[in-house]
Amino acid sequence: MVINVPLATEGATLGNIRAEINSTHVLKASATDVAEVLGSLVDDITRDRLLGLGPDLVPVDRLREIGLDITFVPSTLSLSVDIPLASRGTQVLSGSRQIDFSGMPAALPSNFSAGVTLSSFTTGDIVAMERVSSNLLVNGFTNVGGIEGVNLLFGGQFDFTGNENFFIRDRIIAFKDDTDNVLRYSGGDILPLQSRYGSDFDLLGIGVQRFYQDLQPNRNVRPLGSRSFLLERPALIEIYVNGALLRTFSAGPGPIDIRDIPVSDLSNQVTIVIEDALGRREVDSFTLGNDVNLLSDGLNEFSFAVGMLRDNRVVGFSYTSDPVASLFYRQGVTESLTLSGSAVITQDYQNIGFSAAFAAFRGVTQIDIAASNSNVGEGAVVALNYRGTPIDLGFGGAQTNLRAEYRTPQFQTLASFGFLEDIEFDLAADVRANISPTSQAVFGATYFSTHRTDEERYGLFGGLQKQLGRFNLGVNLRYSEFNSRSEFGALVTAAVQLGRRSNIFATVDTASQTARVEYRQLRPLTLPEVEYGARAQYGPDSYEIGGRFGYGTSRFEALVDIQQEYDRAESDFRNQSSVRLQTGIGFTDGTFGIGRDPSRGFIMVKKHPSLEDAQVRVSTGAVGRDLGFADSLGPAVVPVFIPYRPQEIRVSTENAPVGYNIGAGEYVAMPGARTGIAVTVGSDDYRIATATLTGFDNKRVGLTTGRLIDLENGKTRTFFTNRTGRAVFTQLAPGRYRAEIDGTDLQFEFEVREDDPANISLGNIELRSGK
Repeated sequence: MVINVPLATEGATLGNIRAEINSTHVLKASATDVAEVLGSLVDDITRDRLLGLGPDLVPVDRLREIGLDITFVPSTLSLSVDIPLASRGTQVLSGSRQIDFSGMPAALPSNFSAGVTLSSFTTGDIVAMERVSSNLLVNGFTNVGGIEGVNLLFGGQFDFTGNENFFIRDRIIAFKDDTDNVLRYSGGDILPLQSRYGSDFDLLGIGVQRFYQDLQPNRNVRPLGSRSFLLERPALIEIYVNGALLRTFSAGPGPIDIRDIPVSDLSNQVTIVIEDALGRREVDSFTLGNDVNLLSDGLNEFSFAVGMLRDNRVVGFSYTSDPVASLFYRQGVTESLTLSGSAVITQDYQNIGFSAAFAAFRGVTQIDIAASNSNVGEGAVVALNYRGTPIDLGFGGAQTNLRAEYRTPQFQTLASFGFLEDIEFDLAADVRANISPTSQAVFGATYFSTHRTDEERYGLFGGLQKQLGRFNLGVNLRYSEFNSRSEFGALVTAAVQLGRRSNIFATVDTASQTARVEYRQLRPLTLPEVEYGARAQYGPDSYEIGGRFGYGTSRFEALVDIQQEYDRAESDFRNQSSVRLQTGIGFTDGTFGIGRDPSRGFIMVKKHPSLEDAQVRVSTGAVGRDLGFADSLGPAVVPVFIPYRPQEIRVSTENAPVGYNIGAGEYVAMPGARTGIAVTVGSDDYRIATATLTGFDNKRVGLTTGRLIDLENGKTRTFFTNRTGRAVFTQLAPGRYRAEIDGTDLQFEFEVREDDPANISLGNIELRSGK
């Protein structure tokens, strides 16, 4: 099927392209769309070669010949493109003054706007009403000054379960972006940019940073280590290994360690998809080499922040009395060498680090060295990561990822400060090779050891994936040893595309003796958005069945996920379900509107009073993907896709007065980080008048020009007549007008009234002398 699908690189979504995909692979893509979306990320030669392929869909093998490897990511319904070093262009972040709108009217942010999203999230046994947790999440923003203005982000969570903390606040951040210099100045609950071994942590303070990818100040997922992360808000979590969905579960705020999830050690390609209580999907990939990247020559990224350290021992944003300073700097020395350094300093903890990323062996290698000093002593870590395609097999190369890490017993990151993350060696490697246009082989190994418990884990895995029309089959074998206990098993996966955006996934894991089957109807790209699915899982200790139904419009969203489990040992049924209801309110340009998630920025499309009985449809893209409707319920409040990236919107009307002229019909919105944009469809001057003009001798005045004068304000415009003397006067608002014929004193006057239709016929007009 051919759809518009997001294209991403290195975790950043760039825009949508037309592509033909099945349940697991991308078959064809529009080279013109790829060139447009990648923009300056590729050099001029690569861009010209893409444009030379024309606007039609071409096989992805043709794109691989150019050097771009595009793959389908089923877990996120997106495409990922790997851009080789030789094809990269200079990276820039465009501000509003650098955008070419190609002649289309520009819709810019209002000087004041605000948006609030409300989400009710209930989890537990909703059948027996036991262990039920009910929360109301609030998330919002206020912007003063538009793109160059000041933004305030805020949020919180109300707990109606009766727990001790009725209200837990979320991050509160005030920030201002300098788009010309790609700088963000911020204050409040800051998550500074840091190196991998400097770790992610929060502080209450001030900071400044430059980061070329889109910033995510409301992010829910916070990494804690190589295989763990922390949730700030309740969420539904999906675990994918090698693209196969292995598990779905709900989790509240707190740490999640994927080492506790069965078969997560089957591969180094583990993806976590988190849909939080605000309906926002985030993806964290634990793939090897995920953090390996280069900056172009002369570019730099940095972050500096100071404040008070967050207390990780409690849920919510509570802070210690410990001051902390965070520094990170990364510099593109050449096109093939990037150096970076970092430092984290508190009274009881210090960390410094250095890394070098460089092009080698048809890929990128990164070396990291870091040292820490804490209450457990001094420690150090050294790591080597490689990502590339050192071997060309003729079908896109063999994607190779390597990681080798050694830590001394006392090394700690600030994220793990307070509990010791016991790691000695963490070694991993995997190779993914396309052995034919429809077959892929993967094999690799892992090794993990600790200092204090002498724990050792070995793992070997290998597998084959084969596409057969609508079927995609995979067999992955693994052998592992853990504390003198060995395990051997096979994971068999199958995916079948049943129709447009509907699939069946099935997995069988012999080692854990579990089997799972799931049917999913994914959301369409237009409104209303309807999704549903059913799943069943068999295990040695329990059976599980579940289902999911979601419905969304531009104004609200509802999602129900029900899971029923039978515990064989206890002979007991358990229900674990979740229900989410969400809506929000946006305000800009003096108008309120209802939207599904306006707290991330929005575009408000409202009707002019002359379109009181009409409906305005708001869409985007060549295929007309619906985004919302302005109707009797108020203006359309449609989402912003990516901050600081132009977003095309198209408007059309239904039940408008016959002949009504809505104006441009297409706009390019230029959103900021958190802004509201107002677009009004229609105006007072929507009427058109036609007349046939004759002179004193009753001869028609043909093929001539004249001036139409608005007698209310004196504004003039040009008109002309055809051979028969017919003249058309456009953009008429209520009032009096005078038409004058050039080179003569002939003229006439007419009036447009409030109750006149959109098309006004003046009939035959005999011109008279104005003397």
